[in-house]
Amino acid sequence: MKEIYLLILTSLSFLIGCQSFPIKVDIKDNNFRFENFAFDKGKNREYVFLMCNSKSPTNWHQARQYESGEHILWVKAVIGERDFQSSIKNAFVKFEINLKPNKRYILNRKIDGDNIFIWIEDENTRQIASNVKQAKLKKQLIIEDRLRKEQCLEGSI
Repeated sequence: MKEIYLLILTSLSFLIGCQSFPIKVDIKDNNFRFENFAFDKGKNREYVFLMCNSKSPTNWHQARQYESGEHILWVKAVIGERDFQSSIKNAFVKFEINLKPNKRYILNRKIDGDNIFIWIEDENTRQIASNVKQAKLKKQLIIEDRLRKEQCLEGSI
């Protein structure tokens, strides 16, 4: 019986230990890594993410790698309170940017009332790698699918 407990304890400590170390994924040659922004602790939620994947609208996804070079990126911000669906507001910005190979980029934001400022930064150095874009946070339009599809077709990802 002691052996079973020891085995379970060893397995659990191994799993917990592995989860506490961040896993750094190697970046493929001529690619960059892009990560979205999320803050969802407490009552507020803030998500800033690439709006498109394979030239189609998408929701949140984990960090991915893309080919380096010139890109047109549509970014969506979703801001609101956890318990009040009616509090959710969105904003959309477009970046035209040259993303360099072997870099790790992450989205970031600053909120000031109904204004949001969004930028892309180097994940390692925290230096801003793009222009800072400003947008108004607004309630979602009832019919906006067609507009988002057209924007994604314009984008490079």
